[in-house]
Amino acid sequence: MSAPSSSMFGNIHNDVLSAKPESVEDKARLLEELKRRAKLAITSKNYPEAAVLYTKTIEITSDNKAESAILHSNRSLCLIFQGKFAEAKEDAESAVKLDPSYVKGYFRLGSACTKLCEYSGAVQAFQSGLDLDTGNKAMLKELNKAKKSLVEQEEAAKVAAAAAAEQAKNDDTTAAATKEKERSASSMIQKKTSSVPGTTATKTEKNSGNAADVVTNDAGIKKSDVIRGYKIVNGKKTSFFHHEQTEEEKALIGDITPKLIDANAAVASSNAAPAEKGVSAWNTAGTWEEKDVTAWAKETLEKALLSAEYTLPPGSAPDSSNNECPKVHVTKVKNVSSGNGHASVATVRGKRRHIFEFTNVEVHWEVELGENTCSGIVKIVDIDGTCDGEYDVEYSVNNDTPLDARHLLQRFVKGDPDGFVGIVKKAVDDWIDLFRDTYAA
Repeated sequence: MSAPSSSMFGNIHNDVLSAKPESVEDKARLLEELKRRAKLAITSKNYPEAAVLYTKTIEITSDNKAESAILHSNRSLCLIFQGKFAEAKEDAESAVKLDPSYVKGYFRLGSACTKLCEYSGAVQAFQSGLDLDTGNKAMLKELNKAKKSLVEQEEAAKVAAAAAAEQAKNDDTTAAATKEKERSASSMIQKKTSSVPGTTATKTEKNSGNAADVVTNDAGIKKSDVIRGYKIVNGKKTSFFHHEQTEEEKALIGDITPKLIDANAAVASSNAAPAEKGVSAWNTAGTWEEKDVTAWAKETLEKALLSAEYTLPPGSAPDSSNNECPKVHVTKVKNVSSGNGHASVATVRGKRRHIFEFTNVEVHWEVELGENTCSGIVKIVDIDGTCDGEYDVEYSVNNDTPLDARHLLQRFVKGDPDGFVGIVKKAVDDWIDLFRDTYAA
């Protein structure tokens, strides 16, 4: 697909968009910076800018299918908000092709198909996503809307087809009647002509008029050109609206000839002192102020997830009563404090933006069902500013979990939107609100 030109954003992102990392470390560092800026652009609703940054990240991660799938999905979101629905669909198709298990890719694909009024494709995409995440309320809602729109579209197509057939029938009838009248009129003329002695039917043709003589003046301007709006400036034919700058106007504007960038100055800029702690190393131009709050984010997010707890409804589990209902609780959280996640607060043109990203966060859970201890993992694929309350969640139970308990866990831990998975998602939403409130100003 064709992404917006990086020149649209001047020198704001030129440092990262023109970078060509050679080492693995440089590549990883550039990738994180690009993703950080792209998410900030989305937060600022600057979708063309975000699309350009995601295009660069896709170029860098071309060898990582899972990562590329996420980036294609994010760029699809940017394109949808720009009204480029066909290109958004292409990106979403690439996302699910790269990673068929990526739920959000199907959501983006369904959304793009809906915008294109391709409701059959939308239904198929949303259904595929729902098959992977049966408790996804947003996916179910969009699936039902797409099904309704598909039925309406099919009914409208039937009505249109019937109307077209009726119109074609009427047109045929009208054409036949007109042809019959023409034959009758021709027959009457022939009879009248033949009844007058000494007359014969003749054909006349209009002589085509000769073209008017083309008259030009000494400058080669035709008379018709004067009417069209041409004039002579410095002996040359030009538009009537052409304006030659006077010497006074040129003095006011000054020299606007493009200047070649000084190579020595560019080298000096690249060798500038490293950025202070907590500020992006790429932000040498001072485009925005950014503060790293990763340590606080990791601590508070892990605490929020550890507090997630769900009580099974009375009578849902064997040997449970109103006073003692089994509780699903979290035993540990992985890939938060020890992961590669990050969070920062940026001030862009006086506006505060909150940036965060955590991937493959594992919430290990446990519940006592009778004499059996059942356990498993709820993995949140990504937590970032593009989720907007929609999280890709993978659910699993440990192999030692009894078979007769699995249907119960499937229903209340995974399947019920208000069950344990729903509690975990709410814990993430509450943490995002806490992040924004804590660093509101």
